[in-house]
Amino acid sequence: MFTRSQVLSNFPELICGFSAATDGNMSYKKNDPDADKNNRAFYAKLGIKESDYQILNPELRHTSNVAVVKPLICKRGYTDIHKYSSEIIAFEKGPLTFTSCSTAFLGIDACVSNRRGCLITIRPADCGPVFIYDPVKKVFGLMHASTASLFSGVVERTINMIRGYFGSHVADIRCYVGPCISVRAYELCTTNLYKRLLHKLMSAEEASTYDPKEKIRQDLLLAGVFEKNIEISDICTASSGGKYFSNHASGGQDVRRHLAVIGLR
Repeated sequence: MFTRSQVLSNFPELICGFSAATDGNMSYKKNDPDADKNNRAFYAKLGIKESDYQILNPELRHTSNVAVVKPLICKRGYTDIHKYSSEIIAFEKGPLTFTSCSTAFLGIDACVSNRRGCLITIRPADCGPVFIYDPVKKVFGLMHASTASLFSGVVERTINMIRGYFGSHVADIRCYVGPCISVRAYELCTTNLYKRLLHKLMSAEEASTYDPKEKIRQDLLLAGVFEKNIEISDICTASSGGKYFSNHASGGQDVRRHLAVIGLR
């Protein structure tokens, strides 16, 4: 659980956390019998009772799709959401650059809300979890900033959704980029994504120095977020010495995931 975020730590009404390897695997997808126990224990660390919230888990597809979500009054507990979910108020479908039409339409890689009663979660390994909060409008959000999502424009689309739907001012928006892979461990030019698509956008030399965290920072700045309101963790998941899970460092063998969560008390 990160407690070092200066940008977000001054808002006691905000529930915000990111798990480490010591908290255990948080992914339900590989039938890990301990996943549910690990999730519950982490919510307890955050000082909340998970049964009091509807926990929204968007279907991540490495897209730039953004959804405004709300809790359903009668629902509590873990809820998978996609484009057709009843939890969706508004949905902005991004370009189909990196996925097929069918999967890109359903995927949601960023969610925003202003409703108490729901927690937005994602379960990344090396991709950047971007926590967003406007303390004036009480709008919170969570972004799955994978390389594919970033080059599809997920940052700009998410900030624009917060501004357009909720009327937030960029001067009020705070962002924290949690632990994720860094330039010292990520070799973009060796990935299938680069070989299939990104080689059209950048040279091999540019790809060899690609910095995921700097890409997120630059995209936030271009979207209008003030630099003083952006904080980026210096933790690299792929070179943490086992303190964090890394699919990249394991060559795709490690399927364990962290839990990123945000909401209002």
